[in-house]
Amino acid sequence: MALRDVQVFLAEYVRDRGVRERCREEGGLDAVLGPRALTAEERQLITTIDLDDLSKVAETVLRERFDRLSSVFALLFEHLAPHTDVSALYRRFDDEHRHGWWQRRREIRRFEAYVSDFIIREQLPPYLLDLVRLCAYITTVAESPKAAAPDHADLPGAEAVRANYAVRLRRPYAVLSMRYDVLPLLDESDTVQLVTTPTPRRVLVQRSWQEHKRCQVFDLGAEPLVEAIGEELLTVGELAGRLPQFGHAELYEEVAALHRDGIVHLVVPPELAGDLALRGAG
Repeated sequence: MALRDVQVFLAEYVRDRGVRERCREEGGLDAVLGPRALTAEERQLITTIDLDDLSKVAETVLRERFDRLSSVFALLFEHLAPHTDVSALYRRFDDEHRHGWWQRRREIRRFEAYVSDFIIREQLPPYLLDLVRLCAYITTVAESPKAAAPDHADLPGAEAVRANYAVRLRRPYAVLSMRYDVLPLLDESDTVQLVTTPTPRRVLVQRSWQEHKRCQVFDLGAEPLVEAIGEELLTVGELAGRLPQFGHAELYEEVAALHRDGIVHLVVPPELAGDLALRGAG
């Protein structure tokens, strides 16, 4: 007996609240099954299924999906709660987007867009728009694969910083321009009064190379050295020219600390890479 059409019905019942509600009405199951190309045997099989049990499965699937998003947007949900019923908001999202929720990055982006539209439509506090973006990027960047280091980067014996060594931020990372400073909420979520006035911020969200699926977040306005380093390879000497507020010794120490913490690659000029290899062999 082919069960494909039975499986299609079961999947629709579990994932579509409208189908569940129609089936639970008097005569509703027959009405839902009526247009379907089912054999008598398949119809009989469906009528033997306990819809109460199937509804419990549907609630379990919904809860698992919500839990997956809660791990990403927990801070956002905390700040949405005074303005709306978060569970009801999520159910509406689930109704509109019934498929593909196991694809995590797509799910995060889909929910980010949905909630952003809701915040604008309902005229909720606008700092929430920056908060939803930050939550989304923290997870998507943290779960992105590490990018390959440049040639001659992080070589043994090259821990000391020299003027002609180059630095580059480790990838993946993203730079966000925000209208509100929501970074304090990461440490103290009840400091909402600090973000009611626009305070533009540029924020770097970078995957940690030392912890599994974690991110570090920098306020670039408070981190001029990190802001000066980017995708382009810059020598320490070039950084010194761009950052006159740093003394040379201080700059070298700060770059070394960034390298130890796994924030930047330290890249040796190719002409010197052989010297380090010989030194290590000796």
